[in-house]
Amino acid sequence: MSVVLDTSFLYALADVSDRNHTRVLDVASSLIEPLILPMPVLPEVCYLLTSRLGHFVMRRFLDELVVSDTLLEPIDRADLRRVNELLEQYADSRLDFVDAAIIAIAERRDVTRVLTLDHRDFSMVRPRHCAHLDFPLRCQFTHCEEAALLLELAQEDWFGVQYVVDGTSKTGAAQPLSSLVLYRHAGAVPRELALSFVSGWAIEYDSGGGHKRLV
Repeated sequence: MSVVLDTSFLYALADVSDRNHTRVLDVASSLIEPLILPMPVLPEVCYLLTSRLGHFVMRRFLDELVVSDTLLEPIDRADLRRVNELLEQYADSRLDFVDAAIIAIAERRDVTRVLTLDHRDFSMVRPRHCAHLDFPLRCQFTHCEEAALLLELAQEDWFGVQYVVDGTSKTGAAQPLSSLVLYRHAGAVPRELALSFVSGWAIEYDSGGGHKRLV
């Protein structure tokens, strides 16, 4: 089964100072599956490498890509139609174009595994070809403050942060946590998001008791 590459994975692989570099390198070194690089990812990762690490690093990345076995997957008209459907369907969540393109290509190629460190967009989308996408890499958090900041940046309309450590509610930062609970209002209906950092999965509970995988 092939694996689709995302920008965040490729950037962390190229940036030796990135906090996820070692984990990403370990995963990359152990891969035996064919790798698929959607073409919309390429300009994005090249831009990030150039702007943050310099033109030389970007050129070195391209040199290594040219001699690798990675399949460069173009985006076709049918993919663009699907991308637009996804962007419209998830407009309230501001789904990213490149992530939507990755999902469309994964559906067309019948690929369920995505190498990414950015699970938000991929996790909220229900793909056509499987129940959910699989992420070999999980985001790892060790402190309440760090996790809360990331989620605040990722979704600005969350508020009312409550930390749960070993089943006990906490308010202080800089403590190892087992889950993080945030509250928001979607229209007039309160919703609760509970993130379990032990299992690596997030479950969104609504007032009807339903739930779904998020990250």
